[in-house]
Amino acid sequence: MNINNVGNFIAQLRKEANMTQSDVADALHISHQAVSKWERLESLPDITILPELAKLFDISIDELLNGKKKALEEKESINLEEETFINDLATQKVEEAKEILKKLENKAELLKEIAPITKPKVLDEIMEEVEIDLDQIEEFLPFLGANVLDKIINQAIVSGKVARLQSEIYPFLNNEHKNQLIDHYINQKQEYDLDDFYPFLNGNHREKLINYFFERNKIINLEDLYPFLSKEEKDLVIERICQNSSYEYIEDMMPFINGEQKDKVVQKALNDKIDKSILSDWAPFLNQEQLTRIILKSNK
Repeated sequence: MNINNVGNFIAQLRKEANMTQSDVADALHISHQAVSKWERLESLPDITILPELAKLFDISIDELLNGKKKALEEKESINLEEETFINDLATQKVEEAKEILKKLENKAELLKEIAPITKPKVLDEIMEEVEIDLDQIEEFLPFLGANVLDKIINQAIVSGKVARLQSEIYPFLNNEHKNQLIDHYINQKQEYDLDDFYPFLNGNHREKLINYFFERNKIINLEDLYPFLSKEEKDLVIERICQNSSYEYIEDMMPFINGEQKDKVVQKALNDKIDKSILSDWAPFLNQEQLTRIILKSNK
Protein backbone atom coordinates (compact mmCIF):
# COMPACT_ATOMS: atom_id res chain seq x y z
CA MET A 1 0.00 0.00 0.00
CA ASN A 2 1.27 3.43 -0.93
CA ILE A 3 -0.06 6.34 1.16
CA ASN A 4 0.33 8.67 -1.84
CA ASN A 5 -1.65 6.38 -4.16
CA VAL A 6 -4.47 5.84 -1.66
CA GLY A 7 -4.76 9.49 -0.62
CA ASN A 8 -4.74 10.78 -4.18
CA PHE A 9 -7.20 8.08 -5.23
CA ILE A 10 -9.67 9.03 -2.50
CA ALA A 11 -9.47 12.68 -3.57
CA GLN A 12 -10.06 11.63 -7.20
CA LEU A 13 -13.06 9.46 -6.28
CA ARG A 14 -14.57 12.20 -4.12
CA LYS A 15 -14.35 14.76 -6.93
CA GLU A 16 -15.76 12.31 -9.48
CA ALA A 17 -18.70 11.79 -7.10
CA ASN A 18 -19.10 15.59 -6.79
CA MET A 19 -18.73 15.37 -3.02
CA THR A 20 -17.01 17.67 -0.55
CA GLN A 21 -14.74 16.35 2.18
CA SER A 22 -17.55 17.06 4.63
CA ASP A 23 -19.96 15.00 2.49
CA VAL A 24 -17.58 12.03 2.65
CA ALA A 25 -17.06 12.52 6.36
CA ASP A 26 -20.81 12.63 7.04
CA ALA A 27 -21.40 9.48 4.98
CA LEU A 28 -18.72 7.62 6.94
CA HIS A 29 -19.62 9.15 10.33
CA ILE A 30 -16.12 10.54 10.84
CA SER A 31 -14.62 14.03 11.04
CA HIS A 32 -13.87 16.03 7.90
CA GLN A 33 -10.36 16.51 9.31
CA ALA A 34 -9.79 12.75 8.90
CA VAL A 35 -10.75 12.91 5.24
CA SER A 36 -8.55 15.96 4.79
CA LYS A 37 -5.56 14.11 6.29
CA TRP A 38 -6.06 11.21 3.87
CA GLU A 39 -6.06 13.55 0.90
CA ARG A 40 -3.09 15.54 2.22
CA LEU A 41 -1.21 12.22 2.46
CA GLU A 42 -0.77 12.56 6.22
CA SER A 43 -2.57 9.35 7.21
CA LEU A 44 -4.44 6.33 5.90
CA PRO A 45 -8.03 5.24 6.54
CA ASP A 46 -8.32 2.69 9.34
CA ILE A 47 -9.18 -0.81 8.14
CA THR A 48 -12.59 -0.51 9.82
CA ILE A 49 -13.45 2.30 7.37
CA LEU A 50 -12.46 0.47 4.18
CA PRO A 51 -15.70 -1.46 3.50
CA GLU A 52 -17.84 1.66 3.91
CA LEU A 53 -15.41 3.77 1.88
CA ALA A 54 -15.34 1.21 -0.95
CA LYS A 55 -19.14 0.97 -0.91
CA LEU A 56 -19.48 4.77 -0.97
CA PHE A 57 -17.49 5.03 -4.20
CA ASP A 58 -18.74 1.73 -5.66
CA ILE A 59 -15.32 0.11 -5.91
CA SER A 60 -13.72 -2.97 -4.36
CA ILE A 61 -11.48 -2.88 -1.30
CA ASP A 62 -8.73 -4.29 -3.51
CA GLU A 63 -9.01 -1.27 -5.83
CA LEU A 64 -9.00 1.07 -2.84
CA LEU A 65 -5.84 -0.50 -1.39
CA ASN A 66 -4.08 -0.34 -4.75
CA GLY A 67 -5.12 3.25 -5.35
CA LYS A 68 -6.63 2.71 -8.79
CA LYS A 69 -9.70 1.32 -10.54
CA LYS A 70 -9.49 -1.94 -12.41
CA ALA A 71 -10.71 -2.48 -15.94
CA LEU A 72 -13.97 -4.40 -16.28
CA GLU A 73 -12.22 -7.63 -17.26
CA GLU A 74 -9.79 -7.23 -14.33
CA LYS A 75 -12.62 -6.94 -11.82
CA GLU A 76 -13.41 -10.61 -12.38
CA SER A 77 -9.95 -11.48 -11.02
CA ILE A 78 -10.58 -9.75 -7.68
CA ASN A 79 -10.02 -12.33 -4.95
CA LEU A 80 -13.28 -12.61 -3.03
CA GLU A 81 -11.54 -14.39 -0.18
CA GLU A 82 -9.20 -11.42 0.26
CA GLU A 83 -12.18 -9.05 0.25
CA THR A 84 -13.92 -11.23 2.84
CA PHE A 85 -10.75 -11.38 4.93
CA ILE A 86 -10.52 -7.59 5.06
CA ASN A 87 -14.23 -7.24 5.73
CA ASP A 88 -13.93 -9.66 8.65
CA LEU A 89 -11.03 -7.67 10.08
CA ALA A 90 -12.94 -4.44 9.61
CA THR A 91 -15.89 -5.83 11.55
CA GLN A 92 -13.69 -7.34 14.28
CA LYS A 93 -14.36 -10.94 13.17
CA VAL A 94 -10.75 -11.86 13.86
CA GLU A 95 -11.20 -15.61 14.20
CA GLU A 96 -13.06 -15.78 10.89
CA ALA A 97 -10.33 -13.67 9.26
CA LYS A 98 -7.65 -16.03 10.59
CA GLU A 99 -9.41 -19.03 9.06
CA ILE A 100 -9.58 -17.31 5.65
CA LEU A 101 -5.95 -16.25 5.88
CA LYS A 102 -4.87 -19.90 6.18
CA LYS A 103 -6.31 -20.55 2.71
CA LEU A 104 -4.73 -17.58 0.97
CA GLU A 105 -1.55 -18.02 -1.06
CA ASN A 106 -0.28 -14.44 -1.04
CA LYS A 107 -0.44 -13.95 2.75
CA ALA A 108 2.71 -11.84 3.00
CA GLU A 109 1.69 -9.38 0.27
CA LEU A 110 -1.79 -8.97 1.70
CA LEU A 111 -0.52 -8.43 5.23
CA LYS A 112 1.95 -5.81 3.99
CA GLU A 113 -0.99 -3.90 2.54
CA ILE A 114 -3.15 -3.97 5.63
CA ALA A 115 -0.41 -3.60 8.29
CA PRO A 116 -0.35 0.25 8.27
CA ILE A 117 -4.13 0.49 8.73
CA THR A 118 -4.77 -2.33 11.21
CA LYS A 119 -4.90 -1.96 14.99
CA PRO A 120 -1.66 -3.35 16.54
CA LYS A 121 -3.35 -5.99 18.72
CA VAL A 122 -5.42 -7.28 15.81
CA LEU A 123 -2.37 -7.39 13.52
CA ASP A 124 -0.40 -9.25 16.19
CA GLU A 125 -3.13 -11.86 16.48
CA ILE A 126 -3.25 -12.30 12.73
CA MET A 127 0.54 -12.41 12.32
CA GLU A 128 0.83 -15.16 14.92
CA GLU A 129 -0.89 -17.44 12.41
CA VAL A 130 1.68 -16.80 9.68
CA GLU A 131 5.12 -18.26 9.03
CA ILE A 132 7.19 -15.11 8.63
CA ASP A 133 9.92 -15.01 6.01
CA LEU A 134 12.96 -13.45 7.69
CA ASP A 135 13.84 -11.75 4.41
CA GLN A 136 10.48 -9.96 4.30
CA ILE A 137 10.06 -8.58 7.81
CA GLU A 138 11.45 -5.09 7.22
CA GLU A 139 8.17 -3.64 5.94
CA PHE A 140 6.24 -5.10 8.90
CA LEU A 141 8.53 -3.92 11.70
CA PRO A 142 6.90 -0.57 12.59
CA PHE A 143 3.57 -2.34 13.09
CA LEU A 144 4.55 -5.47 15.03
CA GLY A 145 4.01 -6.01 18.74
CA ALA A 146 6.19 -7.88 21.24
CA ASN A 147 4.45 -11.23 20.75
CA VAL A 148 5.15 -11.33 17.03
CA LEU A 149 8.72 -10.17 17.57
CA ASP A 150 9.07 -13.04 20.08
CA LYS A 151 7.94 -15.40 17.36
CA ILE A 152 10.42 -13.96 14.85
CA ILE A 153 13.36 -14.20 17.27
CA ASN A 154 12.46 -17.74 18.34
CA GLN A 155 11.94 -18.78 14.72
CA ALA A 156 15.38 -17.44 13.79
CA ILE A 157 17.06 -19.17 16.75
CA VAL A 158 15.34 -22.54 16.29
CA SER A 159 15.98 -22.58 12.55
CA GLY A 160 19.60 -21.49 12.96
CA LYS A 161 18.98 -18.39 10.86
CA VAL A 162 19.77 -15.60 13.32
CA ALA A 163 22.41 -14.31 10.91
CA ARG A 164 19.59 -13.64 8.43
CA LEU A 165 17.82 -11.22 10.76
CA GLN A 166 17.93 -7.84 9.10
CA SER A 167 19.59 -5.08 11.11
CA GLU A 168 16.39 -3.02 10.73
CA ILE A 169 14.79 -5.19 13.40
CA TYR A 170 17.14 -4.13 16.22
CA PRO A 171 15.50 -0.77 17.12
CA PHE A 172 12.18 -2.57 17.66
CA LEU A 173 13.46 -5.23 20.07
CA ASN A 174 12.94 -5.04 23.83
CA ASN A 175 15.55 -6.06 26.39
CA GLU A 176 14.26 -9.62 26.61
CA HIS A 177 14.64 -10.07 22.84
CA LYS A 178 18.19 -8.68 22.99
CA ASN A 179 19.07 -11.02 25.86
CA GLN A 180 17.81 -13.94 23.79
CA LEU A 181 20.04 -12.98 20.87
CA ILE A 182 23.09 -12.39 23.08
CA ASP A 183 22.61 -15.70 24.91
CA HIS A 184 22.27 -17.45 21.57
CA TYR A 185 25.41 -15.76 20.29
CA ILE A 186 27.33 -16.84 23.38
CA ASN A 187 26.02 -20.41 23.49
CA GLN A 188 25.97 -21.39 19.83
CA LYS A 189 29.01 -22.77 18.01
CA GLN A 190 29.12 -20.71 14.81
CA GLU A 191 29.60 -16.97 15.24
CA TYR A 192 27.84 -14.30 13.19
CA ASP A 193 28.27 -10.56 12.80
CA LEU A 194 26.85 -8.42 15.62
CA ASP A 195 28.26 -5.05 14.51
CA ASP A 196 24.85 -3.53 13.74
CA PHE A 197 23.47 -4.86 17.02
CA TYR A 198 25.87 -3.06 19.38
CA PRO A 199 24.34 0.46 19.28
CA PHE A 200 21.06 -0.88 20.68
CA LEU A 201 22.51 -2.72 23.69
CA ASN A 202 22.29 -1.46 27.26
CA GLY A 203 25.00 -1.71 29.91
CA ASN A 204 24.04 -5.23 31.06
CA HIS A 205 24.11 -6.55 27.50
CA ARG A 206 27.50 -5.01 26.79
CA GLU A 207 28.97 -6.28 30.07
CA LYS A 208 27.78 -9.80 29.24
CA LEU A 209 29.54 -9.63 25.87
CA ILE A 210 32.71 -8.14 27.37
CA ASN A 211 32.94 -11.00 29.86
CA TYR A 212 32.30 -13.56 27.13
CA PHE A 213 34.98 -12.13 24.82
CA PHE A 214 37.60 -12.17 27.57
CA GLU A 215 36.64 -15.60 28.88
CA ARG A 216 36.90 -17.12 25.40
CA ASN A 217 39.97 -15.10 24.40
CA LYS A 218 38.00 -13.33 21.67
CA ILE A 219 39.22 -9.84 22.55
CA ILE A 220 39.40 -8.90 18.88
CA ASN A 221 35.58 -8.93 18.83
CA LEU A 222 35.64 -5.96 21.21
CA GLU A 223 37.03 -3.66 18.55
CA ASP A 224 33.58 -3.09 17.03
CA LEU A 225 31.84 -2.90 20.41
CA TYR A 226 34.32 -0.45 21.95
CA PRO A 227 32.92 2.83 20.52
CA PHE A 228 29.59 2.13 22.22
CA LEU A 229 30.97 1.43 25.69
CA SER A 230 30.63 3.80 28.64
CA LYS A 231 33.76 5.19 30.32
CA GLU A 232 33.45 2.60 33.09
CA GLU A 233 33.14 -0.22 30.55
CA LYS A 234 36.15 1.09 28.63
CA ASP A 235 38.12 1.23 31.89
CA LEU A 236 37.23 -2.42 32.49
CA VAL A 237 38.35 -3.43 29.00
CA ILE A 238 41.63 -1.52 29.32
CA GLU A 239 42.28 -3.05 32.73
CA ARG A 240 41.73 -6.57 31.44
CA ILE A 241 43.86 -5.99 28.34
CA CYS A 242 46.66 -4.75 30.56
CA GLN A 243 46.27 -7.70 32.93
CA ASN A 244 46.45 -10.12 30.01
CA SER A 245 49.16 -8.13 28.20
CA SER A 246 46.97 -8.30 25.08
CA TYR A 247 48.40 -5.09 23.64
CA GLU A 248 48.00 -6.14 20.00
CA TYR A 249 44.29 -5.27 20.28
CA ILE A 250 44.83 -1.71 21.50
CA GLU A 251 45.58 0.07 18.21
CA ASP A 252 42.02 -0.09 16.82
CA MET A 253 40.65 1.05 20.18
CA MET A 254 43.04 4.02 20.49
CA PRO A 255 40.73 6.59 18.79
CA PHE A 256 38.13 5.92 21.50
CA ILE A 257 40.43 5.88 24.54
CA ASN A 258 40.68 9.02 26.69
CA GLY A 259 43.93 10.50 27.98
CA GLU A 260 43.81 8.79 31.36
CA GLN A 261 43.23 5.39 29.75
CA LYS A 262 46.11 5.95 27.31
CA ASP A 263 48.39 6.86 30.22
CA LYS A 264 47.54 3.58 31.91
CA VAL A 265 48.10 1.53 28.76
CA VAL A 266 51.41 3.23 27.92
CA GLN A 267 52.77 2.85 31.44
CA LYS A 268 51.81 -0.83 31.70
CA ALA A 269 53.16 -1.55 28.21
CA LEU A 270 56.49 0.11 29.07
CA ASN A 271 56.73 -1.87 32.31
CA ASP A 272 56.07 -5.05 30.34
CA LYS A 273 58.73 -4.03 27.80
CA ILE A 274 56.51 -4.78 24.83
CA ASP A 275 57.77 -4.78 21.26
CA LYS A 276 58.66 -1.29 19.98
CA SER A 277 56.71 -1.88 16.74
CA ILE A 278 53.48 -2.07 18.73
CA LEU A 279 54.30 1.18 20.52
CA SER A 280 55.07 2.91 17.23
CA ASP A 281 51.61 1.95 15.91
CA TRP A 282 50.08 3.83 18.84
CA ALA A 283 52.08 7.01 18.21
CA PRO A 284 49.47 8.89 16.07
CA PHE A 285 47.00 8.69 18.97
CA LEU A 286 49.33 9.73 21.83
CA ASN A 287 50.14 13.18 23.19
CA GLN A 288 53.62 14.65 23.45
CA GLU A 289 54.14 13.64 27.07
CA GLN A 290 53.19 10.01 26.37
CA LEU A 291 55.46 9.88 23.33
CA THR A 292 58.34 11.34 25.34
CA ARG A 293 57.94 8.64 28.00
CA ILE A 294 58.10 5.95 25.33
CA ILE A 295 61.22 7.45 23.71
CA LEU A 296 63.02 7.87 27.03
CA LYS A 297 62.17 4.36 28.16
CA SER A 298 63.19 2.88 24.79
CA ASN A 299 66.59 4.58 24.93
CA LYS A 300 67.49 3.07 28.29
